[in-house]
Amino acid sequence: LSNCVRFNSQDLNNLGYMFLSSAQIDFAIDLLESAVDLSEEESDGDRILPLYNLGLAHLVGDEVSKAHEILKKVDENLNEAPYSSELLSCLLLPEFQADGVVSLTEEFSPDFHEVVRKALNSLDLS
Repeated sequence: LSNCVRFNSQDLNNLGYMFLSSAQIDFAIDLLESAVDLSEEESDGDRILPLYNLGLAHLVGDEVSKAHEILKKVDENLNEAPYSSELLSCLLLPEFQADGVVSLTEEFSPDFHEVVRKALNSLDLS
C-alpha cells in the first residue's frame, strides 16, 4: 500500500483506527506500528495517539502484557506533555467484560489522560 501512495503518520493512525474499530486486529497493528515509527521521523508527528491505539489493538488481540507496556508509555508521555482533549474528536475506549473479553466503544470528546488511566487501572486489577 505504501508503495503506491505516500502516507503520513496521521493517515496511518486513522486507517489503523478504522481497522481496530472493525476488529481487524492484525491489519490495525501493522498500520499503527507504522504510524508510531513514522511519527518519530516527522517533525510534527503525533506519537501519543497512534501509540494509544496500538496499545488497544494489542489489548483486544489478547496481548495484555504488551498492551500494558504500551499504555504505560502513553501515560508517561501524557504526564510529561499533556495532550489537549480539544484535539480529539473521538477515541476508542476499552470496556472490560466479566468474562475477560475486551470490547471497544467510541466516545466523543473524551479526556484522553483519564481514559488511559482507567485502562491501566483495569489492567492492574486483572
